[in-house]
Amino acid sequence: MKDVDRWKVNTIALVTASAVFHWSIEGDSPPTKIFDRHANLSSGTQIISYEASADNQWMLLVGISQGEGGRIAGNMQLYSMEKKVSQVLQGHAGAFAQMKPPGRTDDAQWDDAPGGVFRLPPQPIPFAADAQADFPVSMLVSPSDDIVYMITKMGYLFLFDAHSGKPVYRARVSQDTTFVTCLESKSKGMLGITRRGQLLQFAINKTKLV
Repeated sequence: MKDVDRWKVNTIALVTASAVFHWSIEGDSPPTKIFDRHANLSSGTQIISYEASADNQWMLLVGISQGEGGRIAGNMQLYSMEKKVSQVLQGHAGAFAQMKPPGRTDDAQWDDAPGGVFRLPPQPIPFAADAQADFPVSMLVSPSDDIVYMITKMGYLFLFDAHSGKPVYRARVSQDTTFVTCLESKSKGMLGITRRGQLLQFAINKTKLV
């Protein structure tokens, strides 16, 4: 076996049937248990995403399962490293973001209201007429545009304004499910890989914006 010349990741996340672990590749320490999986994300749930906030104080585990009437139900487990507690939210995809508040040039964590109450009103997702059973499978926030990129199971790409939640773009970009995504460092857009191995790249062409 040849030596690895480069490895950018220094912590591996392991999601078992009962818990989430972090395993640092620096040193010889064994995997560290971070939190237990909530009952809503236990057996019968397919884990499709796991994210950590930039400061590693918040973790988000996302899973889907068969719901009533054959629909696909989504559950998210939000975990606080500081308080060691979890909150379960309904949803198929989520993402952490660092955004620049109006009047500032640096990134900040927002407290939207006294007590940290989040008051951004819910926005309906404008699914296509022939895709009413569709649901999100991945979500990322561009750090340069404050734009939310969202991919659905049926291959639709949505763009949302991160400050208002309002949709700004929708198009079908693939006939296959995109099973993994990440931010593209140069364009600050999204890279994705479909189940057939197709590599997708999405970014905003700022020269065409009006």
